[in-house]
Amino acid sequence: MANSDAEITLIRNALTREASNDAYSIAQDVFKGTMPDVSRVSNEQLDARYHQAILTGDRQYLQAEAARDPAQFMASMKRLIDDGRAVMPPDKPLEPQPALPQAAKANVPVPKPPAGAQAPTFAQPDQVPAPQPALPMPPAPAPLAPPPPMPAPPPPGVIPAMASGGVVTQPTLALIGEQGPEAVVPLSPDPDLTRHLGGVNPANPQPGEIQSYIDQAARARGIDPATAMTVAYFEGGRDPQKPEQPAFTDPAIRGTFSTGSSWWPFQLHYGGQGYSQYGTAAGLGNEFTQQTGYQPGDPAAWRASVDFALDAALKRGWYPTWYGSKPGGVTQWQGIPGHAQG
Repeated sequence: MANSDAEITLIRNALTREASNDAYSIAQDVFKGTMPDVSRVSNEQLDARYHQAILTGDRQYLQAEAARDPAQFMASMKRLIDDGRAVMPPDKPLEPQPALPQAAKANVPVPKPPAGAQAPTFAQPDQVPAPQPALPMPPAPAPLAPPPPMPAPPPPGVIPAMASGGVVTQPTLALIGEQGPEAVVPLSPDPDLTRHLGGVNPANPQPGEIQSYIDQAARARGIDPATAMTVAYFEGGRDPQKPEQPAFTDPAIRGTFSTGSSWWPFQLHYGGQGYSQYGTAAGLGNEFTQQTGYQPGDPAAWRASVDFALDAALKRGWYPTWYGSKPGGVTQWQGIPGHAQG
């Protein structure tokens, strides 16, 4: 029995040595470069290939080589430049590359250059196309005429001319329009003047203007504009008395209830003390008029009413401040920053 165990041990050791020797032999062949798939070229052979590609203008091959192994490509280019076989373009010095690690090998397998890299683009010198003549330069633009001289300030006692601008803080007799159209704009807000400045009547918004303003005002406050638009639609965005009329056409649709009346896209409510003619319950409309001075139902107040409503939504949420949020499927803090949704 002991002899059998010893024979088995000898056989196992012999097989182990044979397998190890075979593995070592295969590894030596691979890393020495004797296998076809890891054949290598010398620096001289590599430089010769790149030099030939430079002479024939094969940019595609050179670009492919630079992308394949940038460190090897730059090393070969430096050798070619040092030997005078390649010239760098002016103002583009060769950037030094970091040294390769000690374990790395500079010579790696490279593909053979394509057939086009071995032959010049033109077989005969007379086949090279002649250079095209340069295009004529366009004529220089005519010099701009100098601006007209600024009028001298009027002497004391003469009516001042306002063509160059000015600021008036008290009743003043002045000359305007003496050099063309001018605009006189008040520096303090005046609702009666602002409403009709430039022919724009804020009480009669253009199609889409109300939706656009709600969208911009909501984004400015970090509120989801789609949520704000939904609440406004189910509040004052449509007129139940005029179902054929497009939404957000009337900026001051009125809602009438037993507790009071409400107006504008977000239906600010009026009632209670001071507004008992509308109903018994005070609402956001009372606060809006106290803050802005706009009267209930003024069509020109729709923009200010949107700003006021969205500021209130940031503090109070949508429900129960606006009952229109329910049919719109909007929860109290939906789309409002700084609050959990739900």
